[in-house]
Amino acid sequence: MAVKTTTIKPRKRGQKPIKFRKGGLHRTTHTPMGQKIPAWKIQKAKAGGYGPLGKKQAGLAGGPLKKGRQTVAMHRKQNRPNIHKMMSSADLYMMAEQRIAKKRRRGR
Repeated sequence: MAVKTTTIKPRKRGQKPIKFRKGGLHRTTHTPMGQKIPAWKIQKAKAGGYGPLGKKQAGLAGGPLKKGRQTVAMHRKQNRPNIHKMMSSADLYMMAEQRIAKKRRRGR
């Protein structure tokens, strides 16, 4: 079975692309695919308990990949509250009036 390599493109000039195998840390820590890797295994991998490859994989999982997942989760629509559904029409009208008054003060 061929293992697919994933590449993350650099965001800034001068950075190198990040290449890794999906599921590599699961294989290294002997965790079945689909299950979450326990925190103690990740700590052991970061300390080098699973060898140099495991150390690199754990660093990657806790660094750029984790930040990417957090960014995606933050930008999902269902995670953002809809303020218009939570406010009454009187509150929305008051906000609009405040916005208009602010524009008048600025001279627009």
